[in-house]
Amino acid sequence: MTRSTVDMAVLSVVIERPGHGYDIGVRFVSRYYPLYRTTVQNVYTNLRRLREAGFIEPIDLEDEPPSHGQIRKASFRATAEGARSFRGWLASPMPAETARRELFTRLRALRPDDYGSMLRLLDRFEEAVLGSIGFISAAEPLTVVDNLAREDHEAAIEGALRWSAAAREQLRALIARETAG
Repeated sequence: MTRSTVDMAVLSVVIERPGHGYDIGVRFVSRYYPLYRTTVQNVYTNLRRLREAGFIEPIDLEDEPPSHGQIRKASFRATAEGARSFRGWLASPMPAETARRELFTRLRALRPDDYGSMLRLLDRFEEAVLGSIGFISAAEPLTVVDNLAREDHEAAIEGALRWSAAAREQLRALIARETAG
């Protein structure tokens, strides 16, 4: 299965806590909005793909008995293969063209106190940003639009690297405070 970012984000919610489809959808929308403007119902498509790939499996949540006259809701948990795939996705390079969105999706997929993984994700983000330098043509711009596009791309790279350095310092300061106290 090609691991889509949204599928992996949905999987992060299932890994965090198994649940029925609606519950997973509510938690996904709550965690990933506004990165992904979707509805709870749209998450069922991701759950279907994850199940077909063997990344999640149905379970019976005994603490949620069906209401009178209703059918028990389908509930899911991550499989070992799903957990391996999720870890692989977190460790994989980020695509340069969507690096910022990919970074924030992966950051939200982590536990809030997983600072080491956050720092590693910043490394991958910086690699993606620096990899995009190759998209800047070394040739002289042919038109004013070519020149504007080059300047915009260079400014975006510089800004992303400045932001990443500041984010890294923030995380390191937080780690220092928590380990000192």
